[in-house]
Amino acid sequence: MPQKNQFHREQILKGIITLLILKMVSREPMHGYSLQAAISEEIRREMPQGSIYVLLKSLEKRGLIRIYETRAERDKKLYTITDAGTEFLLGHSEPLSIAREVIGGLIEYIEDLKSSPSA
Repeated sequence: MPQKNQFHREQILKGIITLLILKMVSREPMHGYSLQAAISEEIRREMPQGSIYVLLKSLEKRGLIRIYETRAERDKKLYTITDAGTEFLLGHSEPLSIAREVIGGLIEYIEDLKSSPSA
């Protein structure tokens, strides 16, 4: 069962990272390395080396981001959001609001459990 729980945690984290990527590239075009560093800081854990590029490729295939090379830096790619990516991000407003409420309740419950005498 622990492996199954690990899989679910990783899937949840992948979804969160996908939304973080879209948020960040909607603000300004970014390089993969910069995205990986910013996301690692945001989620307070290191992303496995190269995993950001797997996610970026998936987002490109889904039409949510666009990749282009800069002339000044050969072989450096910049990532930016597409209109479809913006729609995808906006479409998560309500589910994220619900998740925030549910997660808040879960955190409160877990904190109560930790402080109970039987814990």
